[in-house]
Amino acid sequence: MSFHSASIIQYFAENYKIVFSSDIFGAISDKFKLFYDGDPEILRGIELFHKHYMPANFILNYALDRILEKDPELIAPQHGSIIKKEFITEVVKALRDLDCGLYLFEKRASDIKILSKAEEIFKVLIEKALLEADYRRILINLYRSIKKEIPHIKTLSVILFPNLLEDNYYVYIRVTSKGIDVQFLKEKPSATGEYMKLLTDGEEAIGVVNIMSSREFDDDKWRLLDLIINKISHPLIVLLKRELLLSKYEKENKLLFMKSITDPLTGLLNRWFLGEELERLVSMAQTHEMSLSVAIMDLDHFKKINDTYGHLAGDCILKEFSKILREHAKETDITVRYGGEEFIWVMPFTDIDEACRRVNELREKVAKGWYCRQKLKFTFSAGVVTYLDGENIDDFLSRADENLYKAKNSGRNKVVCE
Repeated sequence: MSFHSASIIQYFAENYKIVFSSDIFGAISDKFKLFYDGDPEILRGIELFHKHYMPANFILNYALDRILEKDPELIAPQHGSIIKKEFITEVVKALRDLDCGLYLFEKRASDIKILSKAEEIFKVLIEKALLEADYRRILINLYRSIKKEIPHIKTLSVILFPNLLEDNYYVYIRVTSKGIDVQFLKEKPSATGEYMKLLTDGEEAIGVVNIMSSREFDDDKWRLLDLIINKISHPLIVLLKRELLLSKYEKENKLLFMKSITDPLTGLLNRWFLGEELERLVSMAQTHEMSLSVAIMDLDHFKKINDTYGHLAGDCILKEFSKILREHAKETDITVRYGGEEFIWVMPFTDIDEACRRVNELREKVAKGWYCRQKLKFTFSAGVVTYLDGENIDDFLSRADENLYKAKNSGRNKVVCE
């Protein structure tokens, strides 16, 4: 009896439940075994083969489903190891969620191992990007992922041109093993390195990626970098533009906010901000039994200074006093121009004795000096109190104001405390 090859295949398929699978379950691997035995290197080779040859994941899964319907005892691929029944489920599971059609993202590429390595790096970056959504972390991860494959790289930098943000500044982002640095520069920074890639948004050049290394890249490393940068450039540009614009707007909004809470003449905080902040501090004093003191200060005979020397001289005195007050205040203190020549000094974590001592030191410092080009002298009076449990903000400030009134009525250039 003679058999054609097709008949032989059909005979074994029907009688011994062997699937001759042609390209399905083939492998690309330096290691070859007649029978697959669970070796992870061979499994990796099977994955590589399907990434390259399968046009899409849904097509691969359709083929897998049709093969499993036959309930085969053996799978005999044309380009790989024979797979016994005990290993079929393991191999199929590895192929189910495999990203296929990898060659489509870079038509010039033909080396499946380089393509696969680029894909692995890209997937790590995208997964972390979804979790972090921070361009700084993404670029750090990009640097670390590339360095893992190319240990001799030193620096990864991104230069964004002013047209990206419609701004006058270049954005210079530099990543090293020590971290990331972001600068906004008027002059274009130099872009030199062993690898350079232009970033484009459509046909418009908007930046450049530059990688410096201790040695030149061979062809494979260059192609790997090209694949990674090509793949990540568009989502990276979108993210960079979004984050940098948000940062720009946040800075502008912060500047506007600071202007809204700052006295333009003295640079101290204004009355509006005091109300907001005192509520928070009083709540802390009630909840945590924190000492909270406040001083209300008024410049003595300020109207006389304005009438005698003019309002410019008066403004100069207000600025000089504000400068000295800031120098005496702690970082946790709040210094406010309350209105006209009246100022408030809020001192958290400070009891009455300490607050009274500090305000008296300020009073003595002011009284000894000459101001506004050494032409003028001035003094101030103050009332100091510490918050009493249960009182409201109005009562708190009223007590300080009463002490200020006592200081002024007793001769001025004095501090009254309780």
